[in-house]
Amino acid sequence: MSGMTGAAGAAGVIGPLWLLLQIEIPVFLLADALPTRKVPLPLRVLVVAALLSPVALHLIASWGDGTVDVAGYLLTFASLLLLSAASVWAVFSTSVWTAFFCSSAGYTAQGFATGVQGVLRGTARLTQIESLAAIPDDLVLLVTYIGFYLLFVRKVRRSRLELVADGRMLPAFGMCILAVIGLDVLLKQLESQGLAPSTILALRCVHLAFCAFLLGFEYRSLVGSRLETEATVDRHILEERSRQYEESRLSIEAVNRRMHDIVRSTTEAARQMGALDNPQVNDLLVQMVSEVNHYDAIIRTGNEALDTVLTEKSLVCESNGMSLSPIADGEALAFLRPAEIYVLVGGVLDLVIDQVRHVGDPSQRDISFIVRRRGDMVTISAQGYEAEQSEDERRVTRRELDRLARRVVDAHRGSVSSSTEGDTRLIVVSMPID
Repeated sequence: MSGMTGAAGAAGVIGPLWLLLQIEIPVFLLADALPTRKVPLPLRVLVVAALLSPVALHLIASWGDGTVDVAGYLLTFASLLLLSAASVWAVFSTSVWTAFFCSSAGYTAQGFATGVQGVLRGTARLTQIESLAAIPDDLVLLVTYIGFYLLFVRKVRRSRLELVADGRMLPAFGMCILAVIGLDVLLKQLESQGLAPSTILALRCVHLAFCAFLLGFEYRSLVGSRLETEATVDRHILEERSRQYEESRLSIEAVNRRMHDIVRSTTEAARQMGALDNPQVNDLLVQMVSEVNHYDAIIRTGNEALDTVLTEKSLVCESNGMSLSPIADGEALAFLRPAEIYVLVGGVLDLVIDQVRHVGDPSQRDISFIVRRRGDMVTISAQGYEAEQSEDERRVTRRELDRLARRVVDAHRGSVSSSTEGDTRLIVVSMPID
């Protein structure tokens, strides 16, 4: 008798603690990618244990009670949800909204696993399939958590969404309390009252669907919040680029005037000194005029904004031992605002310049840039040799192209593509002419 009492007592402790662990595993799977606060690991563990201990003690005290207290159940697990968020915030250096996200999404994942277990049990009861009834609950939990990690946690980490602070996590937190926890306790109460198994099974499926919906809602909310933040940053960048464009245009005009003034003053000085009859002086003056005219010819595309960008980037190339060879119909870009041209063309050339910068062979340090109109479309292409790149560097390039697309190209219903041809990389922007 005392052995049975001891076993029951052990079950009354292990059961609640195992339930808490089931809930906290997915919570901390999400939070694990966050930067931790600068406190020792043992202290972090003690903080989590201290925060969760009131709920743990309450569960241990009430474990095994056959009655379903709806209000008590809701209060207990709503408190657990809140304390889980507090644990994430206390251990990791993050915002309150991110802590809410980790807590509600983790609890929803556990609710989904519990729902799957209930659906399997209900299906086995209705169909009398013994193999379904024989599936251990812990195996279902393990498979569900693996799926949660692969399909949700990895996507969140890959997009760095766990770092996004989104106030919409508060309504998601409330939905988790009202629907995930509330529906679960309702199902437990209906089961205890002997409701038809088929109805319970249908409600379990609804519970599963809502858990999946809530996870999808939280993911889409974070993606939307990140895009809104990036759009705000992009607007600031566009404004800054617009200012830089105007400064560059004025600087280039000043340099041009200065270069022509130098040629004129040099010619006048040579004439006053009677040196124009000297063949060497004449050759030098002809060479200076030719260089100035050549410089002017490079930046004349029919589009002042494009001229400014190309001149600026050609100077960057020259200072880094590279050359820029532009063939551009500037009038084809007349439908773009100067700031958009500055951002788009400057961004594409920056990417190609960065890849050519690492090429060692001097004969392969040339960049081809073409703007061409084809019917109702305009294409902007930049091509250059590239050194061997790691996967991380390629990912950065793709991310920058995506940002360019969001800033300018998407607004004009265009597209951006990047491809390799041998040892070269080609970036092509295509847009309809508005």
